[in-house]
Amino acid sequence: MVTPQLKLKLKFRVTSETLKQLVFILYFCNPFIRLFFSALLSKFGMSEYAYLATIVLIYSLVLFLIVLDRRNFIKDFAVLFLFIIAFFAITLLIHPNYEYWYKRSTYGVWDYVLRPDNGLYAYFFIRLLNNPENIMKTLKKCAWIMYPYYMYLLLNASRVGYWIDHNSSGQLIHYKYSLTFGYDVLLYVLVFLYAAFEKKKVIDIILSIAGIFMILKGGSRGPLLCIAIFVIILIAKSFQESRSSKKMGMLLATIGLAVILFVSYDKILSALINLLNQFNVSSRTLTMLLEGSIADNNGRYEIWNAAIEMIKKNPFGYGAMGTRHVIYYYHYVGHCHQIFLEMLVDYGVFLGTALIILMLAKAFQILFSKGTEKWFGVFMIFFCRSCHLLMSGTYWHLLSFWACIGIGVSIYYEKKTCKRRRKINGRF
Repeated sequence: MVTPQLKLKLKFRVTSETLKQLVFILYFCNPFIRLFFSALLSKFGMSEYAYLATIVLIYSLVLFLIVLDRRNFIKDFAVLFLFIIAFFAITLLIHPNYEYWYKRSTYGVWDYVLRPDNGLYAYFFIRLLNNPENIMKTLKKCAWIMYPYYMYLLLNASRVGYWIDHNSSGQLIHYKYSLTFGYDVLLYVLVFLYAAFEKKKVIDIILSIAGIFMILKGGSRGPLLCIAIFVIILIAKSFQESRSSKKMGMLLATIGLAVILFVSYDKILSALINLLNQFNVSSRTLTMLLEGSIADNNGRYEIWNAAIEMIKKNPFGYGAMGTRHVIYYYHYVGHCHQIFLEMLVDYGVFLGTALIILMLAKAFQILFSKGTEKWFGVFMIFFCRSCHLLMSGTYWHLLSFWACIGIGVSIYYEKKTCKRRRKINGRF
């Protein structure tokens, strides 16, 4: 008698597309991955190698993808990278006094631009996936990973009673809120917000609210501007897509909601603050809103005026990171916390203005023109996250800014391919 044997066959197939999504997740979730490696390596007294382990993991897989298929070597990213290197090198030759600001360990060229976990590389990973549906799905997975990570940071800060960050002089001090936490969470809040508007699933709505709560609890007020722009774009898009009979109803409903919010503004904020106080939770942002201090500039006007004076003195531009040698003496980071001013300082009035107009025109085209509808959602998420640059940050470092450029290039090549196909089909 033959004893029957149970044969279990486990099939596990890893495709090139799966690997692309994996490296995309590893890049966008690298703070969480770094925390994981730090906890793991600390058992061997090697936690200082957590960053290196994270980078090796991400880019060894990228190298493997390129070996598998040479098309995964994104040529336009290589061109962009070499252009940036050349731009900094030429600027340094013209302005050798920039060397200190380029080489400093914090906010220098390596730390804030070229390091492999910086925003510039978002361009590469967007171009690597090169598909709006895959990018959106993978971003959603990133959001599920990063939400617990940010909740951990918030709970830890609440437990110890403060956040640690640099002040305007570069000293590490204790803050009641984080200067960066709200912006870090914002990208994934926008992912869930967009999913909530699109799919109207309860879980997405709950996670959107939870994300906004994290921002109000631990972050600054800047992310609220980005969320407001996000909602305005969605309303404008719905007006564009709806029939004329529905447009009037939506417009009236929007105006009505705005009037209700305006009239009940103080009461709503007071109720929210009282509700949070019941749970022994405070929010600096809500308190500032109620006190009318939400528009306080926190020294930005002084920095902006200094940048404007730089433009007046030299309208032809100061080169890469051209604000640092002046703004450093107003604020340690050295950038002027306003993207348009920073671009005018870097590239000059003529080229800088042309670049600003081009960026705004292309952004409007992607958001509202026909033929780019499938890219609308993912572009809007990164675009609204990039609106951070209207009030803070620097475009050299911001992940979402470079992601937007990557999406724009993907759309350009997509249209170019379609035109070529139509031309070939026309011949036959």
